[in-house]
Amino acid sequence: MDDIKKSKYISIAVALIVAIGLWFYVISGENPTQTQVYTDIPVEIMNVNTLEAKNLTIGSIETQAISVKLEGKRSALRSVKKDDIIASIDVSGYTEGEYYADISIHAPSSVSVVEINPSQIRINIEKIILQDRDIEVIFEGEVPEK
Repeated sequence: MDDIKKSKYISIAVALIVAIGLWFYVISGENPTQTQVYTDIPVEIMNVNTLEAKNLTIGSIETQAISVKLEGKRSALRSVKKDDIIASIDVSGYTEGEYYADISIHAPSSVSVVEINPSQIRINIEKIILQDRDIEVIFEGEVPEK
């Protein structure tokens, strides 16, 4: 009876060791493909100076941060930091009006972009209006003495 119990415990231990070994092989050796979502990625606005050269400016912009889903090998995703992802819109070709600008994502080459949320940002381009006006300052009352 003692030998049967001993044999049973040895079989359980061997099965556990084999299962742990297989799990370690799959995780570290195979390096499976995974996805990961990065949130609150700031959106940079590129070529604002071309708007200013046309006497235009951005009147309003819908959102300033997005989320990005990346796909890649587990080891590659581990090394990607939020600061490695650059989201931008290019306003160089716009004129006055409301637009939905496509967001471009630049991420490390070891991963690929699966999803951008939102994929577009609504912006409003307006004319810069400057006016010269004469201002007359009228003082009323007296300055109190100390």
